[in-house]
Amino acid sequence: MDFIVRPARTAAAAAGALIAVLVLIGPLQAADSGGAVDAAPARAGDVGAVDAVVATAQAARADRVRRLALNDPLFEGERLETGADARLHATMRDGSVLMLGADAALTLDRFVLDQGVAGAEMRVLRGAFRLISGEINKGLGGGLTIRTPLATIGVRGTDFWGLQREDSLLMALIDDGELSITLPSGTVVLSDPMTLMRFQRGEALPTLETLTPEGLTQAAETVALPE
Repeated sequence: MDFIVRPARTAAAAAGALIAVLVLIGPLQAADSGGAVDAAPARAGDVGAVDAVVATAQAARADRVRRLALNDPLFEGERLETGADARLHATMRDGSVLMLGADAALTLDRFVLDQGVAGAEMRVLRGAFRLISGEINKGLGGGLTIRTPLATIGVRGTDFWGLQREDSLLMALIDDGELSITLPSGTVVLSDPMTLMRFQRGEALPTLETLTPEGLTQAAETVALPE
């Protein structure tokens, strides 16, 4: 039987939401320039563009692998991978902001902007990631789904962070919205900002806690660009 958990809002959670804005939300910067980066113009067939790369990142599709650089387009079906100590930031065509930390892998399985059939699906295979969702699951009314080896996550208009390790998953709801996290044993719904879920493979239930300012800072650092 599915279990639904809706943690009650606390004063700490409400205060944490403001801290989240101060710590996590800021201008994307190119590692080699130190300045703000404008989103790249749309190109035929692309679903997004690279805003910043630190160290090495690549995109692979079928038998083609390319090293990513500033303003490079991203395409549906590609697998994005980052190297050791790397970062990759991108803006998708609907305005979503995607951030990957070091040694991360994510596939862009589906990204459709057409009204009535809009939707996006991504698979996080490993590593730290953060996503600020855009118009697909807001103005266009489509669904945004994130899959990992341990969970399927339905996203409703929000800003969230996660870390997929081999046998564990952390998910944090940063801003207003909702994450519906389906695990092998049931579904957890996170609807209050600054709520953190921990899940270990083989355990029946996840644990839930309020994300502290210190925890938020540590999470932010896993995907943040160097100052």
